[in-house]
This record gives sequence, structure tokens and C-alpha cells, in this order.
Amino acid sequence: MVFAFSTLIHVLANGWLRDREGPDTYIEATHLALSLATGEGFQNPFALEKTGPTAHVAPGYPFLYAGVLRVFGTGPIAAWAVRLLTIGANALMWSLMVVFARVWKLPDRVGLIAAGVGGALPIPGSCFKWESVLAGLVLVGCACFAARCLSNPRSSRPWIESGLLWGVGFLITPVFLSTWLGWLLLTVYFVKKPRGPIAFLAILPLAVIAPWIARNDQVFHTFVLIRDNLGIELASSNSDCATAWAKRNARSGCLALTHPSVNPDLLHRLRQAGEISFNAEQMKRALAWIETNPARFAELSAQRLLWFWLPPADREEGTFAALNALLVGALTLLSLPGLWMLCRKHPRCGLFCASVLLLYPLVYYFLQLDLRYRYPILWITVLGVAWGISDLIERRSHNTNAIF
Repeated sequence: MVFAFSTLIHVLANGWLRDREGPDTYIEATHLALSLATGEGFQNPFALEKTGPTAHVAPGYPFLYAGVLRVFGTGPIAAWAVRLLTIGANALMWSLMVVFARVWKLPDRVGLIAAGVGGALPIPGSCFKWESVLAGLVLVGCACFAARCLSNPRSSRPWIESGLLWGVGFLITPVFLSTWLGWLLLTVYFVKKPRGPIAFLAILPLAVIAPWIARNDQVFHTFVLIRDNLGIELASSNSDCATAWAKRNARSGCLALTHPSVNPDLLHRLRQAGEISFNAEQMKRALAWIETNPARFAELSAQRLLWFWLPPADREEGTFAALNALLVGALTLLSLPGLWMLCRKHPRCGLFCASVLLLYPLVYYFLQLDLRYRYPILWITVLGVAWGISDLIERRSHNTNAIF
């Protein structure tokens, strides 16, 4: 029911079925997908110039996107397929909130409200070009498996399934590494004995990503943990012209000065130096700027922290994007009482959710932001809102019963 409801809403929204354009293959993740689909391999992430083999982007989403391009080509049908796949993954993610509530032994009403509210939320446009929705789906799945592991610690199966899914999550976005470490520590704290099955949660994710790390070592002759673009992103996000919001940097021309995806000179330098060396250069440049401009860096980081949770409503991005940002900010504030009650009444579930909210966004406080970065953990915000609504319904019901 939730899946059909969410899918229908987003299929009918914005009239995109009338769109006759092909999929966007300009940005790094989708251009890599185009390279894969045309037989070039995992290389050339930038549309302006071929730069050879890459680890600029995690492999999970480009391979999935490439599969769509191979089946449907590069015309409007492929664009529709990508949108439908994203909408379906989004609907499945919100449908899993019902399962999440059940396995964590929360009131069924909380799961249903969270699924209904989340399923109706608009999907940011950038999520149709990047991995955010898929990442959110995997994280909700990991949360469901975490509850199964805690409720049945002697069974190896949920631990194995959880470990494998975490590994898949790392190949979609390595940002999950910090969240996984936090959950691993919480699991060790909660499960006193037997602790043997916990090894599956600790080792299997690393086993899943091991072939990709081996590929990177073979290609670049150095250790690369999934992707290697931190230097580029840190330098582009921390400069004299940078603001905390990526789209403002794009409009101001700052991005064209600092990022190789839109700067031919930087891209040529990347090709000459090689991806690893260029990222090392950019990392030194970023750290030097931070050391020289500590006050501005602190200001940017504080603004990024604020805007990650309360994104700016910028009308220059369009009315829909501005309203979406306002909606996310409002949900964030409304979720606080519910998340507090969740931590008090279901401390295990509350602590696992709180660890995600604490650890997942850390890297984004140092990088220019986009609304899509928030999407993989937006379900926790909606969960807090749902708990608050459920509590209000329960209180009203009790008051009504008391009267009669």
C-alpha cells in the first residue's frame, strides 16, 4: 500500500513523462555510467576531457546506472527508467519503515505514519543523478538487520546478512564507514555473549569491498579506500570564493574556478599529474588555505553544520527546491521531541538512530552542501516526527477515554 502510494505520487508529479530528453550524463557518476555502458570501463568521470581510470566516485551507483543505459540506451526511455528506478527505491525505503517499527518493537502506528509522511515527501532533483536514495534504502535495511541481530544474537544468519549489506552500502557511499563503526561499537556494548557472530558484522563488509580495493591498488599502485576525491572536494569547498552551499558556488562562478568537472585547466592538470597525485596536490592546497584562513574556515564549517540540518530556502534554485528545503528544515525541528521520546522509551533503537545523526554527517561539515546529502538519513527525522504524532494521538485518545 505504502509502496504503491509513494510510487504513484512521484510518477504523476511534475509531468516528467512528457519529457523527451535523455538521461543527464554530464556529472561524474552518470558520465562514468556512460563510459561503462559504452565499453570504456570505469574511467573518464568528467565530460570535458578523458582522464583515464578513476576512483573519483564509488562504484555502486555508476554500475547500476550503466545497466539501465545498456538496456534502454541513452534516449528518453532511459531517462524514464532511471526516474522509475529512483522512485521505486524511494518507495521501498519508506515502505520499510513499517518493517523497521516492527523489528525494533515500536508501535505499529509509528511505522505507518513514518511510511506515509516519508512516501509523500518530494525527492530532490539531484537524487535522480546520484546515489542518495539508494544509500537511504540500504541504510534502512541495515537498521532492520541490526534489530534482528540484537533480538537473536546466537543466530549467524542476520549477522551475515547485515555484514553483506553494509559492504554493499560502502560500495554505494563510503560515508557509511563512520556509521558502521558506531553501530559496531554499540553492538559490542549491547551483546555481551555470544560475541562470536559479531565477527560477521566486522569482517564481511571489508570482504565485500576487498575486490574493489584490490582493483584500485592494481590501477593506481597505492591504497585507495573505495574513492579518492577528498582532496578535490575539500579544496573546492574551502577557498576565498566558496560558500557553504554548492549551488550558490556554481551560480557565482566559484565552482568553475576550483573544480575540475567545470574547469578545463584543472582537468588538464589532473590528466597530466594523475588522479592520485592531483588529489594530493588539492589536499595540500585545501589544508594550506585552512591554516591561513582559520576564522573563515570555522565560519564555513558552522554554516555547513547549520544548513545540513536546516537547509537554506533559495528561490534562485526554483520555488519547488526552496519549498523542499523549508519542508526538510521544518521536519527537522518537529522531529526533536519525538526522537527524545524514542531514546527514553526504546533506548537501543534511539541510540542506534542517534549514532547515525552524530556520525554520518561529519564529513559534510567540511564540504560544500547539497540537499541530497541529507536524504540517506532523512528517514530518522521522519521517524521522530511520526513518534511525536503517534504520541499526540495516544494522549488525545487517553483524554477522550478519561472524559467518558
